[in-house]
Amino acid sequence: MSFETPQALASELKLFTENDEDIYRQQTTSILKNLATKMASGKYDHDRAVDLFMYLAESGAKKYAREFGGPRAPWHEMFPKDVRQIAAAEWRDEFEAEYPNGTYDNMLPKKYQGGDVAKRQAAQASRLATGAFLKGQRVQMGAHTDAFMMGDRYGDVVKIGQKLVHVKMDRSGKIRKVSPSNLEPV
Repeated sequence: MSFETPQALASELKLFTENDEDIYRQQTTSILKNLATKMASGKYDHDRAVDLFMYLAESGAKKYAREFGGPRAPWHEMFPKDVRQIAAAEWRDEFEAEYPNGTYDNMLPKKYQGGDVAKRQAAQASRLATGAFLKGQRVQMGAHTDAFMMGDRYGDVVKIGQKLVHVKMDRSGKIRKVSPSNLEPV
């Protein structure tokens, strides 16, 4: 390999490692899940995260050397420690930049989950519980529903159940049982 700088060598290592299916499945997801859990629980350590990603860099370097190195090309000479540390620090920085956006929320254990999805579901449930829809109220089906696409767009609320709102549709005359999240007051 003839890369000009350690940064270029680190980029090559990162690209190879990120695009290797086995390494991703066996190691990357475990590391990301571990770090996301530590971040959510408040035990995340900026410096120790690099140590975890160093294991990933080592695995990537070993596999790269097996696939592209000659018979006498040791992995630790192809990718010296400083190069692996550069790659690990970049992975850590990417993780820290992506975590606040909710990128790793699906990896969190249930006790740390909450985020926007839970807030939206709670808001929908409370809207129904607080009587956001009243009997006789005019409503419109959500534009994303099949009924809306087939022309059954407007109707009147005829009954409010525990989870669903019963709406008599204008066009078809059918009474549809609809989730409150799929209805909009008119």
